[in-house]
Amino acid sequence: MIEVKGRTLVIPAEERLLGFRADTGAEKRAFSVPRYYGDTDLALKQAELRYTLPSGAGGAGRIVQEVDNDRILLTWTVDEAVTAETGRVYVHLRFTGADYLLQTADGCFTVRAVHAAE
Repeated sequence: MIEVKGRTLVIPAEERLLGFRADTGAEKRAFSVPRYYGDTDLALKQAELRYTLPSGAGGAGRIVQEVDNDRILLTWTVDEAVTAETGRVYVHLRFTGADYLLQTADGCFTVRAVHAAE
């Protein structure tokens, strides 16, 4: 599981590989986020996962949110838009609301080629 500490994504080594080029729905990543940032209840904000591919193209990932007393669990299903290119994929989380934006720093993941020649 990926932990959010402050504004940093703490990604265990075994979570860094997102899959292979053109995978879709094969991998999920879970992010554990403290529910409160200062006095702000992040469960009341819109959570979003943003990614940037090696080419610089980017988008938003599909996430499912579960909330308990102290934590928010965000589960991301990695789809073909994310695995369209091999190389490093940068990801960050955003929490937005009226007059509010909180973002984490980028975390780095990898998409690998199925064959060495790709």
